[in-house]
Amino acid sequence: MVPTSELQEVSRQNWGAIFITKKLIELLKIDSCFEKLLRDRKIKADILSIITFLIAERLATPRSKYASYNHQSWYVQNPVIDLHNIYRTLDFLAVNIDPIKQHLFEKQKEIFKLDVSVVFYDVTTFYFESKNEDDLKKFGYSKDCKFGDVQVVAGALIDKTGRPLDYEIFSSNTYEGNTLKNFVARAKNKFNISDVIIVSDRGLNSGQNLVDILNTGLDYIVSHRLKNAPQEVQEQVFIEDGYVNASTNKEEILKYKIIQIEKNVRNADGSVYHINDKIVVTYQLNAGVKIKC
Repeated sequence: MVPTSELQEVSRQNWGAIFITKKLIELLKIDSCFEKLLRDRKIKADILSIITFLIAERLATPRSKYASYNHQSWYVQNPVIDLHNIYRTLDFLAVNIDPIKQHLFEKQKEIFKLDVSVVFYDVTTFYFESKNEDDLKKFGYSKDCKFGDVQVVAGALIDKTGRPLDYEIFSSNTYEGNTLKNFVARAKNKFNISDVIIVSDRGLNSGQNLVDILNTGLDYIVSHRLKNAPQEVQEQVFIEDGYVNASTNKEEILKYKIIQIEKNVRNADGSVYHINDKIVVTYQLNAGVKIKC
């Protein structure tokens, strides 16, 4: 017997992260996807093992790829990976990202019975500790308030359970409303989506964006700022008639009203597009007035 007071920890390693990641890769059949992509490619590195390690590291202890390289001994049963092969794997992912995302979508649809009748879209920014601009990284409005650093804009599409469907990276000087048109149209064709409702915040609520969504064959629910609504809408908001009480709690007041609105949007080619919208106004006691369309 050895007294516990004489014991000390020499090292600690993780076995579970790699094991779980391998099971996820097996479940999603990522290995078969990579086999097709690597066919006839003269790549000596074990791409699948490197991907397994990088995913496990991302799930367990997210850090930079260089830091992950220095952290690989933490994992039991993980083969020794050279740093240059990690970067080559990133190049492989960048070149093949579209078929990989397509494969993951199909497998998720098969396993989890994905329902893509309603999808959510939003954008954010990622900054770099750098002052050097290039074709992608530029100075722009930063949601991290890092106005002195270059950044990129990322748009993501998820289903109503929060599962990611697709993403796209844009130059940082791209207005977030302009990220929607091509991205959604591409996602619709790629994933064979028929009836989709785009749900978004007011950052995407511009006349041209709404026209683009409708022309793509989709519908939308987007936030709308009350002070930007037409005068006649603002007047109707504060008229009691037409509100319906939606609360089942007698101590709470939660009402809504649906207001029909028509507007004309002038396209870039000079043509005019007529939109019939419904604005859903909600009112909650002590919470002021909120407006959504």
